[in-house]
Amino acid sequence: MGKKSKNEPSIREIAAAADVSTATVSRVLNRHPHVSAEVRERVLSAARARGYAPTIASSSNLFGILLGSREDMTVSPYFNQVLRSLSHTLFLAGYDVQIFSRAQFPYILRNTFRGVAVFSESDGRFFQERQIPCVVVNNPFPEGYSVVTDHAEGLKIAVDHLLKLGHRKIAYLHSDPTQWGSRSRLEGYKRALLAAGLAFEERLHRDYSADKDFENHLRSLLASSPTALIVEGENAGLPADHALKKLGVRIPEELSLITFESTACSQFLYPEHTTVCQDFASLGRCAAETLLLLALSPEKAATVPRIQILHNDLICRASCRALAEEELCPPPLPRNGEVS
Repeated sequence: MGKKSKNEPSIREIAAAADVSTATVSRVLNRHPHVSAEVRERVLSAARARGYAPTIASSSNLFGILLGSREDMTVSPYFNQVLRSLSHTLFLAGYDVQIFSRAQFPYILRNTFRGVAVFSESDGRFFQERQIPCVVVNNPFPEGYSVVTDHAEGLKIAVDHLLKLGHRKIAYLHSDPTQWGSRSRLEGYKRALLAAGLAFEERLHRDYSADKDFENHLRSLLASSPTALIVEGENAGLPADHALKKLGVRIPEELSLITFESTACSQFLYPEHTTVCQDFASLGRCAAETLLLLALSPEKAATVPRIQILHNDLICRASCRALAEEELCPPPLPRNGEVS
């Protein structure tokens, strides 16, 4: 830290000018919520008049959001939507936000952050062990607090919509069976088929966790002549759309398609995608509000549910269509590059 300038006013001088204690000045400059608006403005006016420049970010005013691994800090459409709501809620409450990676773990101490939002159980345990208030987003955390989307419900909504349109051969491309959210969605897909009296068929199901070659996966699924396809993941709608167009598939004339909502692209593709939409505004807001309560009013932690479960919506656009009766069992469609 640099040395304080000889001309820079002290907190004592600001306190005297504002006719408050130095403790009150400290609370105002650290954005403590329990200070009246009149006193806050009096202190800030005194500070401004004397050219005082407090540090904006301090550990007492700072919340962290953990993103990515040591090597990967990619901000995907999914994280983009969660981050926006999380950070917006914390900003409105008067706090600062720092995005960091696991590379910072060796340097994190008890007073580094007022609280943190993370996305995995293991990261939740790391911060819990260091007694830093923590909320896990979109992963259940039995030892602590979490806010999650009902992912099984999301797939049920998608399957039910396609069933109402007459589809019975519904293919599913999902992201990563090692992740809780993806496993939940796969179970939701299976349960929705079972409830409709349809068997789960392995040939209509692929995961792209090990190989993100969407064109290859989709070619394999299309060989079984599905009439509809669900592609899981906010990050997957655009590459899936691109791969289907390369394969010469007409949407929705030959294949109805449901992807997951990415506000940056889902509505701008052609045709516009029907999507399963997590309530990102509520997801981020609930996580941030829970984090604020745990950090600022720990005595009220017992009033907070250990897990908060949020619902999905279906946004209906142009990528799905109802089947005519004669289309329920169509012949296999030739694909570009295939010999019929």
